[in-house]
Amino acid sequence: GRLKRTLKIRCRCVAGVLRMTGEITQSAWRGRVTCLPLVVMLLAIASAAAFADSPPRAGQTASDVDSLRDADRVEHLMSWGEQALAGERYAEAGARFSDVLRIDWNNPKAYRLLQETREARARALRDWERAGRSAEARGDPSLAVQYYQKILAEDSLQQNLTGVIARLERRARADHLIREGLQKYIVDDFAGAQSDFEKALSICPADSLAAGYRERALQKATISSSMADLRADTLMWARYSEALKLLRAGDLGGAERLWNEVLARYPGNEAVRSNLEQIARRRKQEFSNEEIAP
Repeated sequence: GRLKRTLKIRCRCVAGVLRMTGEITQSAWRGRVTCLPLVVMLLAIASAAAFADSPPRAGQTASDVDSLRDADRVEHLMSWGEQALAGERYAEAGARFSDVLRIDWNNPKAYRLLQETREARARALRDWERAGRSAEARGDPSLAVQYYQKILAEDSLQQNLTGVIARLERRARADHLIREGLQKYIVDDFAGAQSDFEKALSICPADSLAAGYRERALQKATISSSMADLRADTLMWARYSEALKLLRAGDLGGAERLWNEVLARYPGNEAVRSNLEQIARRRKQEFSNEEIAP
């Protein structure tokens, strides 16, 4: 800015002297003025003005201008650091207050806020670590990941958290798929539930809940498919329904006979097989009770 103002003043001075010299020369040719002494004086003034610097404003020096620029930078950095501190971005806040102290090493506010930032950062790291472990223990991997990511953003040296975060993110994806599968299982969407449980097992192969419900969903899907064929056969469906009534009435032999007839027609029907297995278990239980009766 100073250089630009200086160049403008020099150019104006030179242009003015040249214009006046031209006018005086024209007058001299007409014999009205002896111009040589005046021309010499104007050229001297132009030379002095051309090499002079732009004058400072009243009461201001070049060092004052530089100080004002530093003051603006300090004000901007302090505001930035305070906003970062309020937002719990401690590493960012500490860097800005340190920048202020590089400009003004004796700034008491910057020094105080830098100390507060370091203390708050240490407390926050401890609190986030406890909260992350607590979330893990409660079975909330998504929340634990949020706390561990905040720690890693503030302390890049804790690279051991990278593997922990990756493990918890896999756990969170598997949990989401299991929840989706259970919702589908409840509304009898067994094929969709089986697909979700298999995806969860691809992420966490050792998950016993997903494995157990996958087998249940597969069995239910098979039964549902076989029952659709059975309902379409009016005669066999009537015998199946009659066998259910006999079973509820305690006539195990009658129910077993009818279901064996249905199974002969539909050997792959899992519902009929399951019912026959239930009759076998009840007979075994009755036999055991007879053995221990007084």
